[in-house]
Amino acid sequence: MAGLWLRSKNQIVRCMAHCIIQGILIPLLANFLTSSHLKRDKPWFKSYVIYVNALALIQTAVEIYGVLDYLDSRSIKVSPIILVLSPTLNVGLSASVQLFFIFRCWRIYEQRALFVLPLLALWLTALIPGLMTGYYLVETLRRSTIQPASIAMAIWTFSSLLLELCVTVTTVVFLFRSRTGLVEHNGLFKIVWQVTWVSAALPPILMVILSINGYIVNNLTHPITVTAADLMGAYMRYLLAEFNLTSPTRNLGKVYTLSLMITIAGKGLIRARLDGSSLKDRLTTVLTATGDIPMVVVIPTESSAYEMESRGPTTNTLHGTGSDCENGYPYDSIQVDREWFRKCWDMCPPSPPSEMISLVDSTSA
Repeated sequence: MAGLWLRSKNQIVRCMAHCIIQGILIPLLANFLTSSHLKRDKPWFKSYVIYVNALALIQTAVEIYGVLDYLDSRSIKVSPIILVLSPTLNVGLSASVQLFFIFRCWRIYEQRALFVLPLLALWLTALIPGLMTGYYLVETLRRSTIQPASIAMAIWTFSSLLLELCVTVTTVVFLFRSRTGLVEHNGLFKIVWQVTWVSAALPPILMVILSINGYIVNNLTHPITVTAADLMGAYMRYLLAEFNLTSPTRNLGKVYTLSLMITIAGKGLIRARLDGSSLKDRLTTVLTATGDIPMVVVIPTESSAYEMESRGPTTNTLHGTGSDCENGYPYDSIQVDREWFRKCWDMCPPSPPSEMISLVDSTSA
């Protein structure tokens, strides 16, 4: 009876967690769809974001159905359709967002496929056992054995953990190495760093907690383990150990989807900051001396870099001799390679020079 009450309580708490995260995702998606920068995004990327959020919404609906079905039947057993759908949706969401960050690493590696192949291998190693988890769970109901499902879950967990660590380390190292020469734009760099950390850190942190506490310490009943396992989609292992034949993977897909939407929201913030400087980039100040009266003339320029100029050939007639004397003013130009921002945030190849003026005109990663 105590076990039944514990599971009922856990089911409701997990369902609430799904609904809360879904409540965060919906405004983020609405912000993306109504953003003034949406026209700069490629159509396939818009479809991709909608697809990921649709999967997350379906996952929430399945979770709510599972809870209502359980409260109605009061049975520990889980419906076979839920056993199949939950891990499939969870792994599908996780794999979809992982591809997003792998693509960013591909851009960081200068589009060298050789460096990305290990990441793709880890991705496939996690994807295949993860998708098979639903089948193994249904077989668990028939044969009363949890070993195949546990093995598949362990492979998926550690492969995903290793992939997350590789992607996160690659991004962090790139950011630190790229910081050199960007002192003048330290504020913008801090925004990039904060968004990257907030969006990318949660999945590997929860994976580490789950792996250490769940597989090394083997304390499956610890509250930290239960919470991390639920968030990372491995609550199935905890329930199998406690009740024999119970629930599937859970909530990792939501965490990845939230990570994706935070990244997209951060991209919008970066674009806004860059667009604030865009007008300045297209204006060049020319200081011209006419006689003894200095004049400041602002003219539009086409530039793909941050540029500050002060210059001006001047002509004065001295002593009535008719000779021209040009007084040159100091010329100072500060340029920042926008390709750095593209590697951090874009999902598409660099735009042609004519489009470089719209700082981040493609999809960000």
